[in-house]
Amino acid sequence: MNINNKDEDFENQDLSPNPLLRSIRKLSDPTVFIDYINNNSSNNDNTNNLDQNPDQFNLHHSNDHQHFHHHSAQLDSNNSSNNNNSNSPEQQTVLKSSSFTNISLNTSSDNMMMRKSTSGISTSGATSPNLITSSSGGGSMKKSRDSTRTVMCLVSLVLVSTQLLGIFLFAQGFFPRKASLEGYNTFQNYQASCTENDVQVDPQYGKLVFMLVDAFRSNFLFSEDAKEHMKFTRSLIDTGKAYSYIARANAPTVTLPRVKALLSGGIPSFVDFVNNFNSKDLKDDNILYQLKHSANKSMVFYGDDTWLKLFPEYFKRHDGTTSFYVADTVEVDNNVTRHLDEEFQNYQDWDAMFLHYLGLDHIGHLEGPYSHLMHPKQREIDDIIKRIHQEVLRIDEEQLEQWNSTGDKPKPLPTLFVFCSDHGMNEIGNHGGSTDSETSAVLVMMSSVYYHQSDPKPSHAQEDSSHANEDSLESHNFGRIQETHESDILPTTPQQSIGREVDQVDLVPSLSFLFNLPIPKNSLGKVIPELFENFLPTEQYLRVLEINCQQQLDLLKNNALFWNLKENKAQSQNVQNLVNLFVDAQQYHSSWSLTPSHSHFHENAANLYKEFLENIHEEFSRLLTSFDENLLIIGLLSIGSSALVTLLISTATISMSGHQSNFEIKGVSFAITFIGIVATVIGIHFGFICSNDLNQDKYYCTKDFRYVLLSFICTTLSLLIGFNAIISRNNLKLWTNQGIAQLRKEKYIIVVGTILHLISLFGSSLVEEEHQTWYYLTTSVILLQITPHSISILTYFNNTLNKQSSSSNNNLSMSKNVGLQQHQTKISYKQMFILLSILFTLRIMRVWNQTGIKWLDDPQLLDGKTFIDFGRYLNSNQFTSNVLLWTLSLISIIVPCIYVFKLLEELKNQKGGILSKLSFLYKIIIIIQSIALFCYKWEYIPVELLENVFVARIVYLCFILLMTITFLFPFFSKKDRIIMNTITPPSWFIATLKYVPTLIVVNLTMLFLLIHRTHNMILLTMMGGIGHFYLKYLLEDTGRRAKSGMVGVSVGLICINWLGQFGYFSFGNSNSLSTIDISGSYTGVIDYNQYVVGALTFLIGYTSQIFFFFVGLAYSTNLAIKSVSSGHHEPSLMLPTPPGTSQDIIDELQWYSLVGTLLDCGLKWTNVFVFSLCVIVQRFHLFIWTVFSPKYIYEVMDVSLVLVKALLLALFIIYLRILTSIREKPIYENILNQSSSNLNKEE
Repeated sequence: MNINNKDEDFENQDLSPNPLLRSIRKLSDPTVFIDYINNNSSNNDNTNNLDQNPDQFNLHHSNDHQHFHHHSAQLDSNNSSNNNNSNSPEQQTVLKSSSFTNISLNTSSDNMMMRKSTSGISTSGATSPNLITSSSGGGSMKKSRDSTRTVMCLVSLVLVSTQLLGIFLFAQGFFPRKASLEGYNTFQNYQASCTENDVQVDPQYGKLVFMLVDAFRSNFLFSEDAKEHMKFTRSLIDTGKAYSYIARANAPTVTLPRVKALLSGGIPSFVDFVNNFNSKDLKDDNILYQLKHSANKSMVFYGDDTWLKLFPEYFKRHDGTTSFYVADTVEVDNNVTRHLDEEFQNYQDWDAMFLHYLGLDHIGHLEGPYSHLMHPKQREIDDIIKRIHQEVLRIDEEQLEQWNSTGDKPKPLPTLFVFCSDHGMNEIGNHGGSTDSETSAVLVMMSSVYYHQSDPKPSHAQEDSSHANEDSLESHNFGRIQETHESDILPTTPQQSIGREVDQVDLVPSLSFLFNLPIPKNSLGKVIPELFENFLPTEQYLRVLEINCQQQLDLLKNNALFWNLKENKAQSQNVQNLVNLFVDAQQYHSSWSLTPSHSHFHENAANLYKEFLENIHEEFSRLLTSFDENLLIIGLLSIGSSALVTLLISTATISMSGHQSNFEIKGVSFAITFIGIVATVIGIHFGFICSNDLNQDKYYCTKDFRYVLLSFICTTLSLLIGFNAIISRNNLKLWTNQGIAQLRKEKYIIVVGTILHLISLFGSSLVEEEHQTWYYLTTSVILLQITPHSISILTYFNNTLNKQSSSSNNNLSMSKNVGLQQHQTKISYKQMFILLSILFTLRIMRVWNQTGIKWLDDPQLLDGKTFIDFGRYLNSNQFTSNVLLWTLSLISIIVPCIYVFKLLEELKNQKGGILSKLSFLYKIIIIIQSIALFCYKWEYIPVELLENVFVARIVYLCFILLMTITFLFPFFSKKDRIIMNTITPPSWFIATLKYVPTLIVVNLTMLFLLIHRTHNMILLTMMGGIGHFYLKYLLEDTGRRAKSGMVGVSVGLICINWLGQFGYFSFGNSNSLSTIDISGSYTGVIDYNQYVVGALTFLIGYTSQIFFFFVGLAYSTNLAIKSVSSGHHEPSLMLPTPPGTSQDIIDELQWYSLVGTLLDCGLKWTNVFVFSLCVIVQRFHLFIWTVFSPKYIYEVMDVSLVLVKALLLALFIIYLRILTSIREKPIYENILNQSSSNLNKEE
């Protein structure tokens, strides 16, 4: 029996056998209805069936969602209760009288005509000949499907490889690879002085105590509040007994690069941010190497084990603590302090002691700079400083007394105590960015010498006459001042102001001269003048400045960016001006050395030397990092080609839903052959030709050449695939699709918003404030979705008002539509209420954590009454804020429990739902999890009874159990009655698809509540409400979206992704590395494990995207069910399964997953391409390292997120196929056995 359809488009549609690229009418036209009937039923019976069910016939003319939900409502009612419909002739037939439907395809040059042929088993038991034809045809179609799946896998592999390779090459060319000098500096490398005399700089100190407190920002010491909590240290500074500075650090402000800067003097690269989690030994010249090898000093270390990785086998004694386990704020510092007594008792056994305290940094990560733990920790640090300072004075006094008693020469040198920090912290306790509070570290120099730093310096004649009195601790001067003329001494500078700013790397050359060490080769620091001009004779002070300038000039002349190595001249006029400035300083210096008593040339020389150091430091900071433009261009092309091809393929697959065009990847065999030949040639080239030692230095054997070659191959293949997609008629017809014209205006916001967002990436301020862009775009889409419902309501009221003024004829015609209008108005009210509620919730989320980088440290927003965000108020440790925080956290835990209880009751009452025992077990586990979670957050369980870390592990265990029940309950759910030849899938499978994604969301919510900060817990509840109601809105709105096919579905998925972006920024994330929240990354972790911590950090950072990804999965599963139940799907080829089974739904879901993933990848990769282009354009921008570089790291991480989501989708589909194969295999085997038995009997 042929199918007669009045829709001409449907008669001409193209049915592709490919499940991934098929062109069936998936939600594309709801006016089409395919009536599956049995071959042996009479035409009169069929007519009667239609007469009894007029709604089915009227489905041709149904409108919007009313049509679309018709079969879905029947299916839902069948699954909700055990009714009598299962016994109706429409849903159950006896096997003996059953028939199978066979759909055969006639292929023409342009399209394929669909016809329906009869097949199956007749009432007399005779086998229809078409059954054999159907089997063979199904086998060929299945083979075609498998072939196309293989092709798509290869295409996906090529595109992903090209994208990742492009990102790798671009990162290699963009991120700074420091042009550092190899080897270590020695005194022999110093150039001779410009003076006739060979002036030697004497060391000022003999021992060093170096105390580094992680994340101790400058206002912890220099603010008025610090006088109360850092009393001793401030008293030394205020009385002039210590030199104090604000040490300005460069981004990225994380521990590893800052420790490198403090010890080597070099500006760290941004790649060091990644290496911060896996530090390796430092190969560059550094202070520790010079102490050990040049001065033969013995060293000890206690603290952050990062030092032990950077400097293996450097320390005589050491005890490392794990820096990444931030949950510990006490023992991590006690493990350092407990060694002080022993080491100071044996001070003659070491020359330098390095200490690295981590507790204050951990408090910042956990609770921020305003935590109630911060002030006690500062007082603890101040006590440690006092203790060390007293020990330093005692050591100096004992050494001096011993020297006086024995009369040994030379005189012992004093001990220098350096207190500093590697970086600061921002207002939420994190670091890594470039805000003022993150880059403002501290540097304090303390010594017995500085007790009289403000006294007038004695002349050399006075120094000789008072030699007998210098032995006392109060009047002694440890400076090694050589005898010279009185006029040689520079005037004493007044006592310094508190908190003068220096560069952090300035500590390196200063320590080098204070201990008479060679300056590390790659140091970019400049000496701190007041540490020398008051304590050295003028000729030594000028020599210090001259050596520092010579070292900097030598570094400049060995860098091709600044100096033409072949012609031995400057590359630019600025560099030449620097050289001239140094020459002028040396001329003044030389002139003064000839007539020191009759000139002030020494002042001019010192000023010019310092000016030279300032200017060259600026040049190095601006231009030292080099870019490999070749790798940048190659990487950009690879990224762009894969992004373009992915977008083209995604648009082609989307448009297939409406055009039935057969999209194929042509030339696959040629591509595979091409890859094989190229791989063979490359193997021969690098395996034999480049293995020869004579060719090792050739360019075509270098690593960069291999990258370029591999990138060229992947890019070429991607472009070939892209060309095939461009000429596909799917893309040509996409924008002429009538369905797109019927789609509501939200698509314009999505297209225009995406373009505007890409353009905004070229502005540094817009990158810093990107959250504002997403807030605006997301709310704009929601507002636009409200518009048609508002218009519908206004139209209804307008028609109601005009009803009385209409004529009687018009009233008669209007009365026919009044019921429909009332129904539409009711739906519009409901939809508009949902969207307005979502808008209100989004507004609250927007102000919960303000993430503006430009305004985060604004002092006007940080006064006592103004809060940047509501989250900060909750953390202000006030009575009202604590009560509110406690209440919100309790609500955040209770709401998911109530929701899942209701969900389980619905699932338990479903036909094929969860077993009562499993439902009860799920409820018990989540109750235990909720109690443990609340106790963990508020530490209600005494430590003596159970440590908090084990409470967190109870929550983890409950999460694992809940996920296990979620994925296993479908295997044990209620069984259906075996109904032969039914066109609907089993009810247990429908329940699985509808409830498993939602249960996953609930389970993840409980996990996210554990690892997020307490004040952010309520955001997860808000997101849950938004996800639930927005999903409800989209499913109610499916009818309108159905007119535009997969385009409408794709718009819905994009809107869900945008909500994920909104939520991402509402948690306080931004494009600054300092907003990476690691406070929860160590929840339940005792020992540092980089994989566990990395996974938890990933979950914390991308909570919102992962949450709404599963909301999108629930949306796709519901659409797949509705599509199959409405007959708008491709029949499964797994014979003898009839159309409308679980395999059809899985294929439909796989189709949505493919299109959604392709679109997601295409958009994200386009984002990476545009921003890579932006980085190339802005590579000399002032904020290239503080704004654009962190943003690029985030873009790369977003690519990994997209790939993780694609993997999760694939795993979910695999899970469904395993589930159906296990549960439905016995049914299919029973059908086949009975069919075979009947055939044998008839034969």
